[in-house]
Amino acid sequence: MLASRPTFSHIEDALASGAVSLDPHTTYRELRVRAPVYWSEHLEQWLVTSFELVEDTLMQPYRFSNFGYDTLFIA
Repeated sequence: MLASRPTFSHIEDALASGAVSLDPHTTYRELRVRAPVYWSEHLEQWLVTSFELVEDTLMQPYRFSNFGYDTLFIA
């Protein structure tokens, strides 16, 4: 069974309105504590907010990139 993804409406509102641009630290601090890997419905992408997880993600592009996905999908 898949675990449900947490959704925080106030964070989604901040992302949708652009308010996160004015004060990104508060939003990303909350995500680091509550959901360091967060799926944003508004952005339709994953947000990775802790240094260690970002570093791990960037060091493994073969696991965490969608590069080539469209070609593979078409094939």
